[in-house]
Amino acid sequence: MDEALALDPDNREAGYLRCDLLLAAEAYGAALGAADALVASDANDAMAHWRRAWALLELNRFGEGLAAIETAVRLAPDSYKFHVTRSALLSELGRLEEGLGALDDARRLGCPDADFYSARASYLAEHGVPGDSGEVLALLDRALALRPENAQVHVARGLARLTVGDWRGGWADLEWRLKYPDHSHNDFVKKGVPQWQGEEPLAGKRLVVYSEWDHGDTFQFVRYLRLIENSGAAITLAVPEAARRLLAANFPGIDVTNFPGIDVTGFDYHVSLMSLPAILGTTVETIPATVPYLSPDPALIAKWRERIGAEGYRVGIIWQGSARYKRDRYRSIPLAAFAPLAAVPGVRLISVQALVGLEQLDAMPAGMKVEGLGDEIENNPDGFREMAGVMANLDLLIMSDTGPTHLASALGRPVWLATPRNPEFCWGGVGEDTPWYPTMRLFRQETAGDWPGVFSRMARELRATVARSWQAASQRPADFR
Repeated sequence: MDEALALDPDNREAGYLRCDLLLAAEAYGAALGAADALVASDANDAMAHWRRAWALLELNRFGEGLAAIETAVRLAPDSYKFHVTRSALLSELGRLEEGLGALDDARRLGCPDADFYSARASYLAEHGVPGDSGEVLALLDRALALRPENAQVHVARGLARLTVGDWRGGWADLEWRLKYPDHSHNDFVKKGVPQWQGEEPLAGKRLVVYSEWDHGDTFQFVRYLRLIENSGAAITLAVPEAARRLLAANFPGIDVTNFPGIDVTGFDYHVSLMSLPAILGTTVETIPATVPYLSPDPALIAKWRERIGAEGYRVGIIWQGSARYKRDRYRSIPLAAFAPLAAVPGVRLISVQALVGLEQLDAMPAGMKVEGLGDEIENNPDGFREMAGVMANLDLLIMSDTGPTHLASALGRPVWLATPRNPEFCWGGVGEDTPWYPTMRLFRQETAGDWPGVFSRMARELRATVARSWQAASQRPADFR
């Protein structure tokens, strides 16, 4: 493609294709550059402006993206694709009614029913009323009736089903992600390593179990190894490097290695951690929810006990996840929102934040104090081992929805999770509890973006929790204080 452009730089079809390939590869910065070049050579090219808007949407530059798509719509008002993209940008800017209107415009202009149903379902799942997924599921059912082999819509329906507690249907739909062309599953199949379906005997076999999404999913679903670790198989667990040493210590009978990067040959079967709930028939009653199912290194517990000390009510906090995650703008929280917690008498806020968001520690509101723990936590590639040792010495963890949240809960620590209005499927749509972690309490946004409301409720609860803790301590015999 680059060769074709070099021979004929004015070949717009080749330019479109290059931009589309970059978008499909999630190389959004390069795609934006390619789209910019198309616009520079012809400012009246609506298709170029549309591709530019698409790249800006994926880069979370919503205001610029809306300006680009408005230009595309002005140049070619009858293209339904432009209105679909316009809807997505309007929704990200909080202009929800206008976004729904743009979807209606797309349908009026010929958007295929299947595309309209799935786009509207995605919109409502992102911005609708929590706990009311009926319309979302109905729309996805209608889309699949028209395109029954659409893997992305199956996965969307799987997440919606799991959110409302349809476990069997949800897990089955979620397995369609294995049909994505770039899924790791395909690498194993191409090398002749079939997926373990749960029925094949494992005794004497070599099984590789791999993590496919992120650290949170790794820590959430690694519990399922406990159900098969005594199957007689030689099991290899392939996980991101940052989690490897912690998990190796917790599964001494299993070979724990890095993923990606593993040589996929030489195994009898492969299976994703995310597929084990489907294969093992998980329902709300059969979740292996006993905690802790992970444990910190005793030496690190002792190290951080000495460093942190026993003074005050020790609350670990995490406020931000990786911006690489598409929904990070909903889950990550400004550190300043935690200020009401810092004002609770007796509370020590202790940062367990790593790698990202640390600049906010230099811009806290007046009077807010957060203790840092240094590079061993903040900038340590093997930081999950250290983090687990810290968590063992804290009275409570108050967190946004990130990988360390799942780690803390897997360790059996008390966790308060601040969730956006429409959180991930594992937290359901309503309630303060989750069947995945018995030591977790959910504090949900009542309206989209209302972190002040969440932390106002948390501060009241924290004040009461600290008071109960002090009362219990004062009633203990002196030898036990």
